[in-house]
Amino acid sequence: QTHAQTQLAEITNRFDDMAKYMKQLCSAKTSITLLERNLLSIAYKSAVDSRRSSMRKLRRRNLDVDSTALKSFEDVIRKEIVTLCSEAISIARDLVEKDKEESSMSAIERIFLIKMVGDYNRYMGEFLPKGHPCVNAALQAYSNAMKAAEGIRPSNATRLGLALNFSVFHLEVLNNFKEACTIAEEAYNSAGEDLEGLSEKEYRNTSMIMELIGDNIALWKERDNKEGKRKDGNLKNEGTSTKGDGSSNTPREQRASSDIMMHSSPQRKKLVRHSSSDSGSSTPPPIRS
Repeated sequence: QTHAQTQLAEITNRFDDMAKYMKQLCSAKTSITLLERNLLSIAYKSAVDSRRSSMRKLRRRNLDVDSTALKSFEDVIRKEIVTLCSEAISIARDLVEKDKEESSMSAIERIFLIKMVGDYNRYMGEFLPKGHPCVNAALQAYSNAMKAAEGIRPSNATRLGLALNFSVFHLEVLNNFKEACTIAEEAYNSAGEDLEGLSEKEYRNTSMIMELIGDNIALWKERDNKEGKRKDGNLKNEGTSTKGDGSSNTPREQRASSDIMMHSSPQRKKLVRHSSSDSGSSTPPPIRS
């Protein structure tokens, strides 16, 4: 019955209800299926993203409203974000902890859950004071997931999604441009050399995330070049937004956040539109530093 309730909540865009049902389901199980993992991700990502979007709108607009009322409204939304993120982190950690006895979880499942811990600590950090412990918690989780991911294929969508989010974390939270580009470029090039033998669905998912990573690298380097010119007084400030699962609210943000979001759409734009005759796919050109 919980599965049915969860799916109905998704269909009707009642993501708070969906998160509640998935919390109940996960608390009663020692492990979850691929479908349940995807539903868990959709529920909390959608519930949190709607509130992240609301907070950005309040911050970006010069609202002619009472400052006390505005602060109170922001505090309500911030509290909801922290509550939802804390729940998602707790669920992911509990599932990993429970598996220490069962040892039935695959490497990809474990990486996915550890990545969740990093993601939701990062989301909280967007709206909490600088230096909050959630930033270090995100860094630790992402680092652990990256180490665990060394044992799976570079072209695996979960590994690529992790690299995407970790690179965005380095750029937008730690302000480490060099490390963000290094992580993104290594992930992109390694995946591009490992496309042979992927199924059509795997290739679509991998290509989609590679496209996001490639776009980010180009965007970041363009922005870095412009900032260098601005220091010389040659260029006015022009805003750009990170694509993928970054803190900027871009149309593509949700597309790489979970397996189910990547699988749900039957059509994805490939990096390379033509296919080689032997493998059914083409290897994208490597990104050069």
